[in-house]
Amino acid sequence: KQNSVNTQQQAKPVVSITPEQQLEASIREQVKNPGATDASFISLELQKGDSASDKLALVKILVTSTFSNSSFIRDTGRISAKVFNAIYTSGLPISNAFIWYSGEVTDRYGNKKQDVVLTYSMSKEVFQKINWSNFDSRNLCDLLKAEGRAGGLESGNNCVQLANF
Repeated sequence: KQNSVNTQQQAKPVVSITPEQQLEASIREQVKNPGATDASFISLELQKGDSASDKLALVKILVTSTFSNSSFIRDTGRISAKVFNAIYTSGLPISNAFIWYSGEVTDRYGNKKQDVVLTYSMSKEVFQKINWSNFDSRNLCDLLKAEGRAGGLESGNNCVQLANF
């Protein structure tokens, strides 16, 4: 009787986690406790990039509240820096990453809806240039705006605020 119990326990299949699932779990962990901004992970989408082996990453995050617009930009800078770090150190062949922050907005007619309120985009090339141990990630949006202006839209680097909180 004892041998059949041991055999049944040993027969359980080993569940292996794909690199994509591992990346998603890592990103989910990075979005927790962002500061004065309440945010939660929505999804990770990996899409085909310019070459057959290249991928683009799109991370969607929901913002439910924040203290002020300035704290929102600081907090999302810290979150985004952690998310970009998770993406570009994952070992996956990702050349560009995008982070979309969504939240409830009111249009000019007074209607409330969920919409994208802030986007970050960073190429792996720019990620690798940053000295992350000395960089103040609260200023990530300013850096990416400057990179976007210097390299143009095709550079894959920018920070665009579409609505105020």
